[in-house]
Amino acid sequence: MLYRALAKAGGLALAAFLYLAASIVAAEPAMLDSAVVLDVQPNRCIALHRGQDCYQKLTVSWQTPEVGDYCLQVLDGPGVLQCWQGLRQGQMKLEFADSKAWNFELVEQGKIRSLAEAELELVWVYKRTKKISTGWRLF
Repeated sequence: MLYRALAKAGGLALAAFLYLAASIVAAEPAMLDSAVVLDVQPNRCIALHRGQDCYQKLTVSWQTPEVGDYCLQVLDGPGVLQCWQGLRQGQMKLEFADSKAWNFELVEQGKIRSLAEAELELVWVYKRTKKISTGWRLF
């Protein structure tokens, strides 16, 4: 009924868009059952000052709907961390020590396409360093 009212008002294109959008949203939950999950815990590392290395023990876990050969890697970082063969899920523990954020990626072994991504965010307690006075102040 809403679609008819919009079409009569000259909104035929809008009515078509709303109809398609409703169909896509209705079909979405079926796709969520086969989602690949990649999780980094904790997902935030806190350093005292910007630019300092942050130290954190991490647990990275993943899960896929199908058994396969998968690798966990870090983009713009150390590269491949670990690979698993013939599994649907995996977990690894590692000690993080870096001054920049890491973007983790789960890929199927031998393929380039990313299946899932997760980020370890870096935050600082003090974002700016205080300026130290170098001269004497007379007044």
